[in-house]
Amino acid sequence: RQRAVESEAPLSPGQERIWFHENLLPGRTAYNEVKAVRLDGPLDTVALREALRALVARHASLRTVFRESGG
Repeated sequence: RQRAVESEAPLSPGQERIWFHENLLPGRTAYNEVKAVRLDGPLDTVALREALRALVARHASLRTVFRESGG
């Protein structure tokens, strides 16, 4: 089910856990997943930019923002 833009929702238990650990030990990278990709040949930066924009437009999770309010 898709949420309206700018609506608020409670955190899932997993998100609460990540929030707790980040506040307990700020700046740790335990939940970061790092990937590297090697590209050979010329890069069409316009096509890459548009592909990334389309990806973000299609997947709401990539547009998600977590704001802290009320402590």
